[in-house]
Amino acid sequence: MTEREIAFLQSLDKVVDSCTKKSDDFKILPTFNENVLVLDGLAKSMHHKIQDLELNDHDYSKVKNLSKFKMIAETLSHAALILAYAGVNRSFVVPNAAKVTTTSLSRLRENALADVCRAVLNICIQMEAELSPFGLTKEGTTTLEGYITDFEVKLIGSPEYNASNNSIKASFKSDYDQAEDILTNTLDPLAELLKKTNPNAYSEYWQMRKIVLPGSRTMALKGRTVNAATGDAVQGATITLVKTDTGETNKKAGGSELDKGVKRSTEKGGFQFQTLASGTYTLTAAKAGYTCQPMTVYVNDGEMTAVEIRMVKL
Repeated sequence: MTEREIAFLQSLDKVVDSCTKKSDDFKILPTFNENVLVLDGLAKSMHHKIQDLELNDHDYSKVKNLSKFKMIAETLSHAALILAYAGVNRSFVVPNAAKVTTTSLSRLRENALADVCRAVLNICIQMEAELSPFGLTKEGTTTLEGYITDFEVKLIGSPEYNASNNSIKASFKSDYDQAEDILTNTLDPLAELLKKTNPNAYSEYWQMRKIVLPGSRTMALKGRTVNAATGDAVQGATITLVKTDTGETNKKAGGSELDKGVKRSTEKGGFQFQTLASGTYTLTAAKAGYTCQPMTVYVNDGEMTAVEIRMVKL
């Protein structure tokens, strides 16, 4: 969601709450309270759609992780054939692509991981005759290729996932446009009629109606720490965020959130950083018993960046 959409929804919640509590002040205005009820329904609908997007992202991450670990397992199986062949034939020139482990593959960025797995597949295809006595089969290479292709598709989002997200976003935009139209073209003009007769109600309405857009992001970055193998939340991980596009290490940026430098993931693995300046950041997560490579994240004004940190249990 954009900064404008989030700020608008926050303002809408305040307007609905204030006008509902003081409905007697507005009942003299034709259709005012009726439209507040409509806005209440639209606000609830918009909140539900935000939750649907978050749930959709979480569910899809679990599906993608399952695809990832199937690919890793099959890749390790095929790499083992190459290493066995090299050992039996006393070959000291083993392709680097075959020297993989569960840990080394899990630490790779996902785009690089798919490339490494495909490199192992290509070696197996090229050495089909040599590796056949060691257990290589066409069915096996076909299975590995299928897992790699499936994972690559999931990296960019399946058609179903993308269609679902786009549908939710379009529905949210429809609610947003309808709410903005009611406020701008109905409630705002009606509220003006109270300027002289009920200045307190008039003043409070416009105070709630104010849309506050911070200089930089509110809720600029949010994410979850999860167990890479199971997708379960990792609680109590130490999250560190450092701005890196200035070339300076540990540079403070964007205000008080980065003055602390660290956060801790909640019971459900969640964490968030607010009021960040736009730019490039390095995000790391640490907890005893887990490994996790630093990841690069990008924060843009007017947009919220969402990430999932997959931590490998030792």
